[in-house]
Amino acid sequence: MKLITAISTALCLILLLSTAVAAQGSVYLSYVDGYDGMGLMANTTVTFHISLSNQTGEAVTGLAHGFQLISPNGATWSQPTGEWSPALQPVCDLVFSVAQFGDTIGFGCVTLFNPGLPDGFDQEAMRISTRIDMSSMGKTVCLDTAFFPPGGVWMWSTSSGSYSPGWDGPHCYEVTNFTWLCADIDNNGTIADIADLSYLVDFMFHGGPPPLFPFAPDVNGDGTVDITDLTYLVEYMFLGGPLPICF
Repeated sequence: MKLITAISTALCLILLLSTAVAAQGSVYLSYVDGYDGMGLMANTTVTFHISLSNQTGEAVTGLAHGFQLISPNGATWSQPTGEWSPALQPVCDLVFSVAQFGDTIGFGCVTLFNPGLPDGFDQEAMRISTRIDMSSMGKTVCLDTAFFPPGGVWMWSTSSGSYSPGWDGPHCYEVTNFTWLCADIDNNGTIADIADLSYLVDFMFHGGPPPLFPFAPDVNGDGTVDITDLTYLVEYMFLGGPLPICF
């Protein structure tokens, strides 16, 4: 009976210790590029900046995280991409990877000779970027945890063992806004380049598709799109003319 009691007490202490350690390691969303204070902007690059906080009292020598973009009401977006922050490059000398599984992004980091993620580390570590479709206006996009092979769960490894860190998500946003750039006529995110000029010529003279944003080609700001805008754009691009000033 005393042995059973002792074992039970020891297990309780181990569980309590594990809980305390896990609570000292966390993953949180720092900020979002493309969030205007009301919602995510469609038709522009949206980047989620994710931070790690290590308050375990020891270095983390291995970690694995999976994230996914989901929508409860059918929002759509471009294929998301992930990247590690340069701050993690000196930490992960054995594995330093980003894996793509559809709308899921997996991050892996393992040290061999380096000391690992130091105790007290608290800064941006990962970024996930996508471009939300215009058709998603009024819908919802969420960033949350995801199954990440081979372990299937979030994991941090230290000299004391392995555990799952905390997460402050999921984070959900309504798609409430969009943006366009003056002289970005082909809507590729770059203004006044040869592709924009070709797009405008094709639209005006060869029956090409109209610009997605009708004021983007109004580069002289007179409220109409005509041959004077084409002339204005050519002068800006090749002859040192004034900047585009859309209506």
